[in-house]
Amino acid sequence: MPYASAALAAMMAVLAAAPHARAQNAPPIWTVPEIGALPNDAKGNLVRRGRDLVTATYAHIGPEVADPAKRFAGNNLACGNCHLQAGTKKFGIPLFGLYGIFPMYSARQGAEISIEDRLNACMTRSMNGRMLPMGSPQMDALVAYVKFLSTGVPPGQRLPGLGAGRMPELDRAADPVRGRAGYADKCLVCHGTDGEGIRRSLPTTDLGYLFPPLWGKDSFNDGAGMGAADQRGELPPLQHAARRRLPEPAALPGTGMGHRRVRRLAAAPAQGKPGQGLS
Repeated sequence: MPYASAALAAMMAVLAAAPHARAQNAPPIWTVPEIGALPNDAKGNLVRRGRDLVTATYAHIGPEVADPAKRFAGNNLACGNCHLQAGTKKFGIPLFGLYGIFPMYSARQGAEISIEDRLNACMTRSMNGRMLPMGSPQMDALVAYVKFLSTGVPPGQRLPGLGAGRMPELDRAADPVRGRAGYADKCLVCHGTDGEGIRRSLPTTDLGYLFPPLWGKDSFNDGAGMGAADQRGELPPLQHAARRRLPEPAALPGTGMGHRRVRRLAAAPAQGKPGQGLS
């Protein structure tokens, strides 16, 4: 019996030590850095300014801001309408962990591009606007914020949760009747009956959208990554505007999607490498 008791005690000690050993050997878990912990200095304020540009783009560089020279965005969307939770949500097209992969090759442009080039691609397509000048306060702030979100990420390391996930391609023809029912069940509550989105507060005091429109003058244009990602089947049901195999608008009563918009979305090229975070 003494031997059995000693063996049992030894076994219990080994089992008790195992979780501690695993914890010591486990790689550290990377978490999004806390912007509120930054000091109130020039660098910290530049990062905060970049975050503000992501969450309220329309208020600072939108088409209706008071200073015409600052109207860089062509719609009243915010970067955060695509890059959820200010670019920090996993599989919400996050901005974290991206800084170290630039410069990188762009299949769309056929050349190596910088982080500034990539941000301007968003400005001209997703925001349907014009390029931010290199070295401008707005560009410097956005770059500082993207860099901040990569704090502690070694160059070349790819974090989990980038992009928007993937959905399998349909193995059948699209069914507009089922599509309409799916939209009414999953999308309508946020994007509206006609895909018009939901504005924040009053348009005269707050220009942005709580939930973005899916088409129209305040939506992204045909060259945006959101349109291409829709076609590749990368966006989850609650974060996409249109599926790849779009039916004729006549089969979609009550959606408000016009013939030209449907056909242009269906024909938009899916170029570049998917899942790199930026839209």
